[in-house]
Amino acid sequence: PCKQLQEKEIIPDNINLAGNLLLHSCNLWIGRPREGSSSSSGLHNDFHDNFYLLKHGVKQVRLFSPDCAPCMYLHGEIDQIH
Repeated sequence: PCKQLQEKEIIPDNINLAGNLLLHSCNLWIGRPREGSSSSSGLHNDFHDNFYLLKHGVKQVRLFSPDCAPCMYLHGEIDQIH
């Protein structure tokens, strides 16, 4: 969907913060917690670089060094750490 969004000028061809990097793929995650609660996503690995944009509210993000992987409770075996 990136190409179509760029062609319709909904998203720019390049993002100044990205330097020479080109947009490869797009994912849009939309969520809203129930009244009086909060939403969260579990520990996971994204395979590509990301820009995280938050329209409203506060999000706490914890980043872990790849060196921490052997100390984490993971599903499956670690094939490769980048």
